[in-house]
Amino acid sequence: MDFERVRTLYCELLNFLLRHGTNAIRGCIPLITDTIDVLDSQESEEDKTMFLLRSYSALFRTRGGLSDFYVWDNDFETRLALNEPFDKIRDELWSIMKPYFV
Repeated sequence: MDFERVRTLYCELLNFLLRHGTNAIRGCIPLITDTIDVLDSQESEEDKTMFLLRSYSALFRTRGGLSDFYVWDNDFETRLALNEPFDKIRDELWSIMKPYFV
């Protein structure tokens, strides 16, 4: 697994959520920061992978997770523009994680 790329994506996700997140998903923030800390640690690749897979699953839980998250704006074009970075992060993370869940 490309831990450096995953770390970059988690940092981007953290910054996005700090700017645009609602109280409903604020519980994801500590999980993201913990994951970044683990990725920066001296843990084994196996331990990092296991933690990452658990944390990724927890981010997309049904209540208070990122599964249904989006930034709302009454203007459709603005809404698309606001959500584009999140969509890219989410999609790339899934492309990295998918082989481990299938």
